[in-house]
This record gives sequence, structure tokens and C-alpha cells, in this order.
Amino acid sequence: YNEQLISGVMRGYLKNWSNLKYGIVDTIKLEKKIDNQTYRKINNNPDNIRVLEETLSLLRENNINVILLNLPTIDKLTTIQQEDFNNTFRIFKNLTNDQVEFVDFQEPWSHRYDLFFDPIHLNPKGQSLITEELLKFLK
Repeated sequence: YNEQLISGVMRGYLKNWSNLKYGIVDTIKLEKKIDNQTYRKINNNPDNIRVLEETLSLLRENNINVILLNLPTIDKLTTIQQEDFNNTFRIFKNLTNDQVEFVDFQEPWSHRYDLFFDPIHLNPKGQSLITEELLKFLK
């Protein structure tokens, strides 16, 4: 819901893979960040939610169907923020209607650390697997 995300989507659409994130998440480093409270926190910014609601309303008015896709995030990060994580899912589920569908790919992949570059980004192996799952869903 920001310039960086839109830019990333456009890079993929244009088949520009220069920003791929190679490697596997360092879970030991993540656990230290969790212990130190320096991990990436879930932030449901009300302004971003409002803009998303307005965007979905505009798309609905124009009879455009939308899929809200939740890509997996490593479980170690979501478990320590379970209440905020659940709240985020409620927000997205409340946005669904006959033209907006929420698709959750969190499980079973959140436990597959070999699919992550870092706690929130999939590596090419993870991207490929989730892309295949999305194609199955769309078919």
C-alpha cells in the first residue's frame, strides 16, 4: 500500500528480477532481535487502512474484482505479535464482499524457514512456490 510495494509489483510485471532476495533467513539473528525487542512490529496505520477502503470502494463502483493476497510471514515474527496479527486478519476479512476476496497463504508455509530471505520476504524458492499456489487458486 505504498510506493515501494507498487514499485516491487511493477518490477515483477516487467520481469525485472534485479531486486530478488537470495539466501535463507537467519533465525538465530531473528530470535536475538525478538529478545531485544528490535524486530519489525506490525503496524495497522489507520490512514493506510482508510486509503485501502477508499480504493476498494472505487474499484467496487467500477465493477472491478479484487483479491487481497496475504503472503506468508515467518511464524516466529507473527507468534510474538499474535493479537496484532489476528487484528490485521480481521481488518482484511471485514473488507471482503462479493467483489473483494481475501486469500491467506500464511499456512502451511510460515514454518518453512527455507522459503524466507528474512522474516517478511520470500526468497526465490519461496516466491516460486507461492506463485504456483496462486496459479492453482486462480485456476
